Amino acid sequence: MSASRTARRTFAPGGSASGPARIGPTSKHQLVYDGVRARILDSRYPPGQRLVFGALAQEFGVSAQPVREAIRRLEAEGLVHYEANAGAVVAPASPELFEDGLQALALLEGYATATAAAHVPVEALEAEVEAMRTALDGLDVAGFEAADQRFHEQLRDHCRNPLLRGLLHELRQRALVVRRSAFAGLPRRGSQSIAEHEEIVGLIRSGAPAGEVEAAASRHVTADIEAFRAWSARAARPAEPSPERPRGRAAAAR
Repeated sequence: MSASRTARRTFAPGGSASGPARIGPTSKHQLVYDGVRARILDSRYPPGQRLVFGALAQEFGVSAQPVREAIRRLEAEGLVHYEANAGAVVAPASPELFEDGLQALALLEGYATATAAAHVPVEALEAEVEAMRTALDGLDVAGFEAADQRFHEQLRDHCRNPLLRGLLHELRQRALVVRRSAFAGLPRRGSQSIAEHEEIVGLIRSGAPAGEVEAAASRHVTADIEAFRAWSARAARPAEPSPERPRGRAAAAR
């Protein structure tokens, strides 16, 4: 066997002690996919942001092909779409998709909470409910949101199904990003949300049947859907016409 053939085998994908591993096409595509997706979900790439293939390829150190494959996957997930004269852009927030995401979250989070009930530390949940109450009293919107997220993270992280944990994380992250970017005017359900959290904690502490825990956790998310629908309906109503000002002598007399 020639030295050149031996060298080619030594540097085959996967690497060995005699050389570094090469990144194959699949790994390059996954690298771009993971990176762009994370930036969309944490709002670094907001809705409407153009995704320029050449710039992404240069940033990730890959050719254009892995970028195209990654963007196709993101398009299939509804995170990216194509616009005339603009190319690939981060998809704008859609009320229908936002509500669909919340409906999926209601179903999955109910089940996950029921399975986590036997393992989650109740004291940790109670601490987050108290943090929400303190934030509400102090009109601290960011603090309220952070405590709410931590409450649900506690439940998610103590679910024993890793696939379900991943889905819940993704659905909550998407809902949070869309809410912040497109539906920032949607009011928080402050005291109602706290009361619903307290109900869930009470059921877990008392060792209630799994069905009751699941139903309460599901109702909690469903209430967000109902609040969103009511808010959307109010926002869609035409503005009330302002009363006409009096004219002529009546106006002058005033």
